[in-house]
Amino acid sequence: MDGSTKIETGIVRTQQDGSTTIATNKPNTQTGVYARIVIPIDKPKSRIDCTELYQLELQRRRIELQELIADAKDREADRELKAQERAQRKREIEPSGGFEMVPLN
Repeated sequence: MDGSTKIETGIVRTQQDGSTTIATNKPNTQTGVYARIVIPIDKPKSRIDCTELYQLELQRRRIELQELIADAKDREADRELKAQERAQRKREIEPSGGFEMVPLN
């Protein structure tokens, strides 16, 4: 038993020969209505608090999302740093602006 009260209701029809049926239009039938209430006498079993589990899962996913965002920012910063380093190396390789191009005749 799960510790909860249950209510069951229904309609029964009985024929003259003693067999039962749900729906019949024969004149030799008797119809009855029944109701049953089940009230458990044992204590309810302990249950898992699903709201607490849900909140824990939400917290875990928020932390995971924050870690992913931080990782993406780190990768973007690394890309920018590498681009700056490449630009610096390119400037070091290129000649300075002190030379003038003179056409040859």
